Amino acid sequence: METFSFTSGVSVVDTIHMENPIRAYRNNQGLTQSQLAELVGVKKAAVSKWEVGNGPSAAAAIRLEQVSDGAVPRWLVRPDLWERPQTTEAA
Repeated sequence: METFSFTSGVSVVDTIHMENPIRAYRNNQGLTQSQLAELVGVKKAAVSKWEVGNGPSAAAAIRLEQVSDGAVPRWLVRPDLWERPQTTEAA
């Protein structure tokens, strides 16, 4: 996943992390909670819980990463299960 830096040095991933990444993705895509729930294969109540801070299950985090084409990485919504990938800087 490519990230872009703003002039302040804050990446898009860091900006999304400041806000709930699931809500940010859903709003960016113009999806309702019900629509995102259908895409992921869960109930609307699950998406609502995720958006107030209760992380998705491991399976739902993986599915969310898939349906968002990586825009909502599993390590971001479940850091207790996955670590943020290390990036290497070009020399």
